[in-house]
Amino acid sequence: MPGLLQCLKGKDLGHSSIVAEFWGIEIDVSDVRTAQNDLIKKLIDPALLDEVIAALPGDAKAALDDLIKMGGKLPWDQFTRQYGELREMGPARRDREEPFLNKNASPVEALWYRALIGRAFLASASGPREFTYIPDEFIHLLGEQNSKFLPAPGTIADPQDYVYQFPATDWILDDACTLLAGLRMGLSPELIQLAMWSCVSESKNPD
Repeated sequence: MPGLLQCLKGKDLGHSSIVAEFWGIEIDVSDVRTAQNDLIKKLIDPALLDEVIAALPGDAKAALDDLIKMGGKLPWDQFTRQYGELREMGPARRDREEPFLNKNASPVEALWYRALIGRAFLASASGPREFTYIPDEFIHLLGEQNSKFLPAPGTIADPQDYVYQFPATDWILDDACTLLAGLRMGLSPELIQLAMWSCVSESKNPD
């Protein structure tokens, strides 16, 4: 998953200042890069992360919980359809209208202006797709603090991974039966694995 650096990339100095204010921290605002680097160092604080999440509006907390349950990311269109749009506006309009303080701000906006979510094109089974994601640093912190946080197993296949298709076989059934039988007999996993490999070798060399 992209990290906080990617999440803040391309944002102006005002955006970093808004995030810092929500987190109750002070940053060096001499320039954008310095501010972002300073901000990232201070955001990686487990206790502070807990406080920021606890202070979220209820619907924003529900949106974050939904992302966590899905391993830290969801397609952007699906996420915004369920939890509201992120109103697109330039720095001048943003600073004038302050959508991040608006009582009618969507859960997506509440998370966005706290840097709890990012937006990026990531690989998917159907090719690159725009996703909402929790920055990688926060995923690790949430995983350490919450035993119920279980990232989605495996990785998304790249297009080259399914260029060549192989027909399915019933070997998985044979292996499952061998595994269960071995476990019931009290055999070690290593011995069961050896038996599986022996069966495979015999099937390939029947003579």
